Amino acid sequence: MKAPKRRIDNAITRLGDSISLLLMHAQITKDIKKQYSSLVWRNRAEVAGVAVLSTTVTGGLLFSGLPPQVVGGIGGFGLLGAGALQVYNGRAVEAEEKRLLEDQGLVDTFRRTHVRQINEHDEFVVSIWNRIKEPLKANLNAMGIREMGAVSNKDIAGLQKILDEDIPALRRLASPAKWTNGSVGNEEEKEGDTR
Repeated sequence: MKAPKRRIDNAITRLGDSISLLLMHAQITKDIKKQYSSLVWRNRAEVAGVAVLSTTVTGGLLFSGLPPQVVGGIGGFGLLGAGALQVYNGRAVEAEEKRLLEDQGLVDTFRRTHVRQINEHDEFVVSIWNRIKEPLKANLNAMGIREMGAVSNKDIAGLQKILDEDIPALRRLASPAKWTNGSVGNEEEKEGDTR
């Protein structure tokens, strides 16, 4: 009679373990994507700012009475500067992507996303990190941050709900009280009678 309970307990434990792995994977992936996207948008804003400033200055100089060749040269120089900044920023983004996907970048992200658990010396969280670190690194390097799908707060909240509410509910359903005196078997018989 105890064998079904052990199988159910093992299945619930495996489910909880899998959800914990997936949750940490999602949290770290979300943070990496956030860091990367922040840098990309900041660089785009810088390039756009230089281009707009160059265009504005050039437009203002047209009315200042300077020869068109001088105004065109200044405008061209400004746009050339925006292009050079775009190339420089593109290299900076590539370097940041490489840094984020290296061992130290991943460890830094883990430390940032799990500060409380690390401060509390939560060995379970550290063991999960040790299990996912290498597969996560391999997957992220194979895919690249740019191609990663976004992880939403709703996704993380859903996984956390499974850990906090659904798994304990499953454990209560599979509690020893449900398996004593054949109560589960009797419930199944009652359900069979109503069909």
